[in-house]
Amino acid sequence: MHDGPFYLGIDLGTGGVRALLVSATGEVVAQQSVPFTPIQSSLPAGHHEQDATHWWDVTRAAVIQLGEIVRDMRIAKEAIVALAVDGTSG
Repeated sequence: MHDGPFYLGIDLGTGGVRALLVSATGEVVAQQSVPFTPIQSSLPAGHHEQDATHWWDVTRAAVIQLGEIVRDMRIAKEAIVALAVDGTSG
């Protein structure tokens, strides 16, 4: 069993979502990433479009998959004491 405290970080990027579990010393203990599914778009070359409704599904998948890793590491969910979320744009 690993001792805490641990911090859960969620990063919503351009290409997908990363979820990290970080120790109090800043060590990345576990991580998981899930890419966004590209959507067909008629935008000009160099432009990018995302389906905002997909963001939550991908975030959820990344956190669930990270949770499975954390469970296998025998880290108690109560040891996760804080959450930080960031994104690449508003």
